[in-house]
Amino acid sequence: MPERVGELRAAIRTNFFVPEPLPVLAAKTHRRFVPAPGVVAEAVKYATEWGTRVPAILYLPERLPSGGKVPGFVVVNGHGGDKYSWYAYFTGVAWARAGVAVLTYDQAGEGERSSTGKSGTREHDKLKGDAELARRLAGLMITDVRQAVSYLVERPEVDARRIGAGGYSLGSFVLALAGAVETRLRACVLVGGGNLDGPGGYWDASSKTMCQGLPDQSLAFLGNRGAMMYVLHAARGPTLIWNGRVDSVVAMGGSQDAFFESLRARVATLRGTADGGFEFGFTVAGGHRPYWLTKPAVSWLERQLDFPAWTAASIEAEGETPIGEWAQSRV
Repeated sequence: MPERVGELRAAIRTNFFVPEPLPVLAAKTHRRFVPAPGVVAEAVKYATEWGTRVPAILYLPERLPSGGKVPGFVVVNGHGGDKYSWYAYFTGVAWARAGVAVLTYDQAGEGERSSTGKSGTREHDKLKGDAELARRLAGLMITDVRQAVSYLVERPEVDARRIGAGGYSLGSFVLALAGAVETRLRACVLVGGGNLDGPGGYWDASSKTMCQGLPDQSLAFLGNRGAMMYVLHAARGPTLIWNGRVDSVVAMGGSQDAFFESLRARVATLRGTADGGFEFGFTVAGGHRPYWLTKPAVSWLERQLDFPAWTAASIEAEGETPIGEWAQSRV
């Protein structure tokens, strides 16, 4: 299996029309501002597929550590999400204070990439077309992730060896695809998803057609597609899948411990090793949420990326704030 990794990655990129080499970034910073104490931010744009540009916000710690380099993290939003989604903003501010460079961008059809310039439009779901158009849409989303990584790699403050990404809901599917082919990602966290299944499963048959269903079906050439995707993730680096036990949005009721243990066993068999290639866990009574903002996922990411201002002990000692209370405090 290891000898086929490069071949399979190339086949996935070809399947989704992902350009190789990637487009030249031609990045531009439009303004700098202070979103919260201890944090500085930049509104930036850079190139992606189809001659278009990605609007994004980069959050940085106000003071860099003595070594001068910080880890990077890419937020891959879910349906209706853009760089202004609460969890994108929260991640940017909280983790910049932890010493991380956080990049969050507008998903295709959202925010400045929608025809209205508004959030929550779900505009790309209105596309009508065949399987090829769906694969091209998924390819655009994969390229967006890869271009976000390219942007962080080019930033002088960022340690290119310590770049991670988190994908929520639709973003978990996009990052499952991108993380299988983007070798510059050190660590990936998939939340509100990651339960990659097969024919007739949620992602194949019950999810949004153009951005998830048809793209997932197009991976049938991989055979055991879910396991094969995580084989490619394992060849790249660590992956964590974290979900709410009662998440009904992505059919998590049928994807409990036994599902993931079986998936890990298939990954291990394909890899020819006892290592199942990914870790997983659940929040008891949790629903559909961006769980990289909870202690288990934050602790895992700190171990992978080495957050300059946080340690395992300091994370454990932090309090927890329900998002409803946090949001009300901002009204």
